[in-house]
Amino acid sequence: MKHYAHIIILACLLPCTCTAYELIGTATLSETLVAQHYTINPKLDAVIVVDRTIPSFEYQTFYCAGSADEAEGEQGRLHFLEHIMIDRGSYEPGELNQIIAENSGQSGAATSYHFTRFTLRFPKDKFDLAVEIDRNIYYDTIIDEEVVEKEKKIVLTERSQRLVQPERRSTNYFFGLIYKKKNFDGLGAETFIRQLEPVGLKDYYENFLREQKRLIVIIGDVDIDHVLTKLDAAYGNDITPVKLYARPSPNRDVLGKRLIKQSQLYHIQKGLVHTQFRQPRLCGSAHCGTSAGKALKFSEYFSGQFSARKIFQRISRQL
Repeated sequence: MKHYAHIIILACLLPCTCTAYELIGTATLSETLVAQHYTINPKLDAVIVVDRTIPSFEYQTFYCAGSADEAEGEQGRLHFLEHIMIDRGSYEPGELNQIIAENSGQSGAATSYHFTRFTLRFPKDKFDLAVEIDRNIYYDTIIDEEVVEKEKKIVLTERSQRLVQPERRSTNYFFGLIYKKKNFDGLGAETFIRQLEPVGLKDYYENFLREQKRLIVIIGDVDIDHVLTKLDAAYGNDITPVKLYARPSPNRDVLGKRLIKQSQLYHIQKGLVHTQFRQPRLCGSAHCGTSAGKALKFSEYFSGQFSARKIFQRISRQL
């Protein structure tokens, strides 16, 4: 038995012989679609759904922190970092967007109340590139004076456009009551945005955002073994222990009994309500008319009942 133990230990010390990922559950979404849930490292899970309807895939990374998790009076840093990460990474200005476009891809990002999400969409043969980009913005995003000052102008413009919308103001007020925060605004106050500096943002990126649990959701025409191999190579050796953070709990008393029962409509109660699948529509894209554009028409495809976001909502309590 000792000899066998020594062989196992030796094998795990050799490069590329032992994998970090582990299958921890599956869920049937429809007659043809099955979600497989893996753990990649202590801070990263992955859910993979193979769907060969169209020759492409969507790659979404969720960080378990959003605007409601930011300190009172300091909201807006996550949204600001989201802009920098998806626009820059460690690439030269404009280079990342050019790489994505040249490979018939699309990118996007969003900051919600309890998660920050990054989205990549590519033809099926570009999966390695998606992992490379995701790893780059996670480990190596450049946060310097030039990029911070550029993003300040963009974020302040976005903020001014949002604040003139009555529904935006009422939504901020509503969620301020829910999360017991004054002047709640995920974009941040103007004075707070203007005083943001590279040093503080870099510290927040390295010591808060990157310390959060993450979930990667991959849906599309992919090979599971290849996906796991690439994710393991990119993240499997990261064994940094998880730091626990106190999450703000919704104050449901402000809703009243009737709205408490319907609170899933306001995303207060988490969970996947529906798992129905909507067939993709292959028209209306900015690239429509090209084969690559048709393959990449994901906006309607993943905006239905079944989406990466709803998968995240279903398992976020377990992360």
